[in-house]
Amino acid sequence: MPNYRRYYLQYDYVFITVVTYNRQYILLKNINLFKQSLKRAIDQYGFEIFAIVILEDHFHIILHLNEYRNYSNIIG
Repeated sequence: MPNYRRYYLQYDYVFITVVTYNRQYILLKNINLFKQSLKRAIDQYGFEIFAIVILEDHFHIILHLNEYRNYSNIIG
């Protein structure tokens, strides 16, 4: 895995793109599970979704980070 540098800023917006394993077309087929997972992550980490675009094999999301700054754990 690459050694990325990440800058964690409190109370900031973060743009993230996530791609499915082998770019499998699974997100729209399992949209309810995806929504449930997002709700669970929001409850656990307390962030807000500013914007989101969901496609078949990837999604783009803009998060507004409140207290929790480590967005790597939110996505991971």
